[in-house]
Amino acid sequence: LPCRGSSAYPQISQSYHSLFYRKTKSGAPGQIISKQFVISKDTFEFGPLLVGKEKEEREKFPENLDNFRITNSGLFPLHVDFCFLLDRDQETFSVDPSSLDLEPEETRDITVMAFPKAPGEKQDKLICNIANNPEPVEINISCLGDVPTIVTNLSLSKEEEEEEEENPPLPPHPRELEAPRNRR
Repeated sequence: LPCRGSSAYPQISQSYHSLFYRKTKSGAPGQIISKQFVISKDTFEFGPLLVGKEKEEREKFPENLDNFRITNSGLFPLHVDFCFLLDRDQETFSVDPSSLDLEPEETRDITVMAFPKAPGEKQDKLICNIANNPEPVEINISCLGDVPTIVTNLSLSKEEEEEEEENPPLPPHPRELEAPRNRR
């Protein structure tokens, strides 16, 4: 009596093509990447974000939010819980909703947020714990906390003062000084 069998776990798609709406191979030197999955780094980068914003007011800060697509690519209905590996209290990174129930081939969005509290790079992993699957899915995430700085120079250096004296601004051209003529 020939007999065959197969086994499978509930699973979500792990392809960056289906998880992320925006992706790039890599950034050029000096290029600022914002809210994109960087294929060469295998990381979703929020990019530079201002420090000190409150996530309770997240509707005001779309640059701090992005949606990820979660697709049940398995054969069974599944339940998945989301958390972060390092930021367990979700102080910098957070996700909404914190869990999903998906039928096979169903896709739904989750919103991932980054609200850095201090300047500097912050990295973490979004952990997708799928019920009845022993291997969680991990998604690398990073953001760069930034504080704006303003540099002012209210006094001219001696060199700039000497240059002003040697090369005073040009007077206006005579045509610019003429009054408009009345035309008949």
